[in-house]
Amino acid sequence: MNEVHIDPIILEQEIVVMKGLLNTKITRLKGSISNKGKASEKMKEVQVYYDTLNKTLDILIQNTTIFLENARDAYIDTDEKSAAVLNQLMEGSE
Repeated sequence: MNEVHIDPIILEQEIVVMKGLLNTKITRLKGSISNKGKASEKMKEVQVYYDTLNKTLDILIQNTTIFLENARDAYIDTDEKSAAVLNQLMEGSE
């Protein structure tokens, strides 16, 4: 099994980037299509697909951010627990 190396500093930087994506995403003006016909119908379909894609991308970014935060927290927690165990072992050997 391969080792997983986590650098909490880099992880924190990536979390900031992901959160920034949520705040600076591309927005579009909502307009209404008043024409009739096939082109108008297709434009309405494109609007629906775009809105769905936008919402799904937001969810993906939010879930990725949560995953990275959990990985960071677990790494820090595990590191602190390991240090406490080693500290106890060092005190016991003296």
